Amino acid sequence: MYMKNNQNNQNNIKYVIYARKSTDTEDKQMASIDDQVREMQGVADRLGLNVVDIITEARSAKEPGRPGFNQMKERISKGEFRGILCWKPNRLARNMTDGGNLIDMLSAGIIQHIQTYGRSYYPTDNVIMLAVEFGMANQFVKDLSVDTKRGLRNKALRGWYSASQLPIGYKHNTGFKPGEPEIINDSERFEKVRELWRMFLTGNYTVMEMVAVARDQLMLRNPHGRPYSKTTIYNLFNREFYAGYYFWSDEAGAKVRIKGNHQPMITEEDFEKAQVLLGKRAKPTRNVKHDHPYRGIMQCGECSCAMTMEHKLQVKCTVCRNKFSAKNRTDCPKCHTDISEMKNPTIIDKTYARCTKKKGPCSQKYVTVDNLEQQVQEQLRKIEIPQAFHEWAMSVFEIMHEEETTTQKKLITQTSKRETELVEMSKNYIRMFASGKINQEQLDEFSKEVDDELALVRAQQKQTHTRIVDWFKTASHYLNFANNAVDRFNNGTTKEREAILRAFGSNQVIMDKKLVITLPKAYLLMKEGYVAISSQSEWLEPEKALVVQGLSGESDDQIPTWLPVLDKFRTLDWRGIELKLELFNFFPKEISLVRL
Repeated sequence: MYMKNNQNNQNNIKYVIYARKSTDTEDKQMASIDDQVREMQGVADRLGLNVVDIITEARSAKEPGRPGFNQMKERISKGEFRGILCWKPNRLARNMTDGGNLIDMLSAGIIQHIQTYGRSYYPTDNVIMLAVEFGMANQFVKDLSVDTKRGLRNKALRGWYSASQLPIGYKHNTGFKPGEPEIINDSERFEKVRELWRMFLTGNYTVMEMVAVARDQLMLRNPHGRPYSKTTIYNLFNREFYAGYYFWSDEAGAKVRIKGNHQPMITEEDFEKAQVLLGKRAKPTRNVKHDHPYRGIMQCGECSCAMTMEHKLQVKCTVCRNKFSAKNRTDCPKCHTDISEMKNPTIIDKTYARCTKKKGPCSQKYVTVDNLEQQVQEQLRKIEIPQAFHEWAMSVFEIMHEEETTTQKKLITQTSKRETELVEMSKNYIRMFASGKINQEQLDEFSKEVDDELALVRAQQKQTHTRIVDWFKTASHYLNFANNAVDRFNNGTTKEREAILRAFGSNQVIMDKKLVITLPKAYLLMKEGYVAISSQSEWLEPEKALVVQGLSGESDDQIPTWLPVLDKFRTLDWRGIELKLELFNFFPKEISLVRL
């Protein structure tokens, strides 16, 4: 009887078909609007339902406020129709507000029937099933949102900017394979945008002039074929992405600055200079923290205080010629001309090393970091060895180490054998004492002799083993450090330069703008060896050249002139410089030349 009454009621109800296609990724696999309408018209024909209208829309149901959905509710309230046909409940709502409204209208009888493809809902039913359907749809959206945000965040933290629209000149590498870049250069626009940056950084162009250059000279167009607006060009010069960095929220929601894996167009210094040129239109915060590789390493030669680094960013006004700091203001304090309105302003961007003067007055003057770097290069040239000599010397050391290791292993075998004999001898003395062959006084005397010799043998074993490993490992580190040292310093990152300088030498002092470094003896011996071998007409093969008496069996007069130097290096007392080895761990693997 109940089913019969519902069937009779259905014949008198006017229905609306509601079909929705979300523009979000959550519904990409959902049936299209046309498919939904066709299927629900088939259901209406099969059940004999009177469809008086069709409402469709392509809007997400995650949030309330869909025009089509609101229109449907309003017309239902006016009595234009009392039934709804839809593919699934999640087509009607994916948020609890809209879902709750529909449940209230169904419970109150305003909506008399909701028919989906596989289920019917009536006012006289327990609405818990419909509430569960809406709840599941809402939870799906929440889970999908969390998963999507997590995926985007992880991608961003890996160094790939996760925004759907990238800055001009870049594009997402769709369909990339593992190991391939996820962001690539836009071949149509990358070089044009880089030329924009180059021209703007000269200071000869205003942003308005750059807009004209992009439009008329470079023919830079958006994907729709239209030139970029003035606002877009301003924003372009405000994007740190072009310098290789971007901001993204971490798991706690805090903004973090991330170094991207994409190819930058400009340097960080270029970006900061661009912010100066933009003046009041620049990013609100331009005061970049400079991480200098020399902070905390050098000392003042006059008062022994630490040397610190001070960055100065100044602009010389083109109107009144006044020089002012551009770190905290964008206009000239004297004539109030904004930097963006100046034609080719002089920008002074330098970092200075100065004494902290924590112990009182000090007469030492500032010295520029550029000057210091030149002096560091001069010091590195004193110990630098070329790649060819590095490889050759390592080969010689490997042969010497192999020969020495063989000899030392023989000695270890002998001492081990003697250790076993002494241990057995000690046991025999105890057996003799137990059997009454010797008394306590004799046992103590014999045992002391054995223990003394045993301690001596074990100390010799430890010393031999340490010598086999330590000198070769440590010497290799110093050889690797000196290999092409100047190039590695010039091309190194901040951390790499800091590691080089810290491992370079001790007592680094600046006096009268001159850098003085006490070089370890190991470096001087390496250089001495290189100078000695370079004076020869040709280099010998390491196996043929290694004719040290005791290793090869040949006489001393056959030893080449360079070999005593390398032998000095091998026999150098490394105990005083072993602590420096941990500094070499700062070097990245890509620049390490260890051949162990």
